[in-house]
Amino acid sequence: MNTAMLASGATRVADRALDDRVAERAEFLAGHEPFRGLSRHDLERVAAALHERAVVAGEMVLVESGPPGTELYVVREGTFELTHKQTIVAILTSGEVFGHPTLLTGLPPELSTRARQDSTLYVIPKEVALDVLSRPQGLRFVAGSLRERLLDAARTMRALPDAVTRPVTSLLRSAPLFCDPNATAREAAGLMQAEKRSALLVRTRDGLGIV
Repeated sequence: MNTAMLASGATRVADRALDDRVAERAEFLAGHEPFRGLSRHDLERVAAALHERAVVAGEMVLVESGPPGTELYVVREGTFELTHKQTIVAILTSGEVFGHPTLLTGLPPELSTRARQDSTLYVIPKEVALDVLSRPQGLRFVAGSLRERLLDAARTMRALPDAVTRPVTSLLRSAPLFCDPNATAREAAGLMQAEKRSALLVRTRDGLGIV
C-alpha cells in the first residue's frame, strides 16, 4: 500500500469521525430551544460551526457590566450560576442557553455567568447564532427567557429585606455605648477601641451628643 492510499484512508477516517461529532451535536441541539424545530440541514450547519469549550469550576464566562458577548453558549455538561451583584438569580444546566441578551444588543452583560463545576459549553459563532435567534422559534425563545429572567430577578428582590420600611431598631447590632461627659478625648478613644465601636453617646444638659 503506497503513501497516497494511506493518506486517503486516514482522511476518510477523520471525515467519518467529524461527521459523527456533528451528528451527535445536532441530535443534542434538536432537543432544546431555540434549536427545536430546525431542519436537519440547519441543525447540522449549526453543529458544524460551533466549537466545544471546557470551563473549570469557578471560571467566569460572562462578567456583569464587562465586555459585550460575541457568541451564544449552550450548556452541554455541567452547571452554571447567573448572578447579579453576587446574588444568584438562576441556575443553568445541560441544554440551557445563555449570552443572547448581550449578543443581540451589543451591550455589556446584565448578569455574570460562572461555572459551579467543571463543565462543557457549545459555543456558537455570532452570525450563526443570530440566524437561529431571528427565526420564529428563536424569537419565542428570546422573549420567553427574558420574561423568566425578569421573574427570577423579581423573586430574588422580594426575598431581600426592604431597608426603607424596616424599623431602625432592627438595624441595631448591640446596646448603645455611653461615655462620661467629663472623660477626655483620649479616654473616649480608648473606650471605643476597647469595645470595637466607631461612636459613643454622651449625656449632656441639652440631650444626647455623639462622639
